Amino acid sequence: MNSGNLIEDVNERANAGKWCKRLYCTTCTARNLRAALAAHSSAEIIESLKALDDDFIAANFDLFPLQCIRDSLQNPRTLGSCFRDAALQNS
Repeated sequence: MNSGNLIEDVNERANAGKWCKRLYCTTCTARNLRAALAAHSSAEIIESLKALDDDFIAANFDLFPLQCIRDSLQNPRTLGSCFRDAALQNS
């Protein structure tokens, strides 16, 4: 299960546990996913995101909120904090 990439590992845990992977889910708040991401620093999340290949992103797009990606186009440094803030919200 340990691929060496934080995001891939969280995704595997989410799939195995049948977690909701919609980070902004208004039904369940994706509590397990948020907790798994909140356990890591923004720097760790950013490095893991950078290491993902296009195939993983395409196959798991539900892990990548469009708002975070859109915001990061203006300022790439905001992507990790966006994911971390979202993970901490409602946790």
